[in-house]
Amino acid sequence: MSAWKVALPMYAITPQLGEANATLLGLFVDELKARGWDEPVDIVAADFEHIDEHWLDPQLLLSQTCGYPLMTRLQGKVNVLALPRYRAEGFEDGQYRSRLIVAEHSRFTTLADLRGAVAVINGADSHSGMNALRHAVAPLAEDARFFREVRVSGSHVNSIEYMRNGQADIAAIDPVTWALLLDEHPQRLSEIRTLGWSAPAPGLPLIGSLALSSEQIALIRTALSAALHNAPQLGHVLRIEDFIEAQWPSYQRIIDMQRKVSGLAG
Repeated sequence: MSAWKVALPMYAITPQLGEANATLLGLFVDELKARGWDEPVDIVAADFEHIDEHWLDPQLLLSQTCGYPLMTRLQGKVNVLALPRYRAEGFEDGQYRSRLIVAEHSRFTTLADLRGAVAVINGADSHSGMNALRHAVAPLAEDARFFREVRVSGSHVNSIEYMRNGQADIAAIDPVTWALLLDEHPQRLSEIRTLGWSAPAPGLPLIGSLALSSEQIALIRTALSAALHNAPQLGHVLRIEDFIEAQWPSYQRIIDMQRKVSGLAG
């Protein structure tokens, strides 16, 4: 029998947070087994170079994705299991806004001031770093263009470094990433200020294989809540307050934002 796989890849942005995620997953697996789960489960490290293969694994028991690939590549191919409710400025009631950041001493005071500037995104498949920023500047675009150049950093942490090093003028940063860095590496957020916030969208969902039954999904949700309840210090470190229900229709908001800006080149 092949083992089911569990991972929490999206916010393991430091070794300490990676360890905290692994500990939470271990407690989750223990809670599953205590409630009668009798199939093997492996905690795995998701490879971002082959992340779709991970997300679409028929033996995926639990993982996390961004709402943008959820709706553009994974819709109808995975189960949405739950949504972590994070303790972070910009995250409320399962919805989050991206923090729009500029250099502390830059001349920019409004988004309109950034016409012709250089933006950095973490990736072309990110809602928080790309889709939300594109949506924010779309009303200001002229001839389907706004920025002079859009650079790709590979991660929110890298985008922040682009800002600190003067390699870009603006970035949109996931508020949970910002809050986690504020806890562990506040110096990385120095010399940066918040210009504004994006429109809200649903937070990053937990997903699993379509092979999971409704009974198994209910058990997964129960085990997640129990693991967090029994390890409040882990919840504090990961900034997870609890797990709430996530519904496919709520993520349509992300596609609506995408459609409003289709054709915007930069």
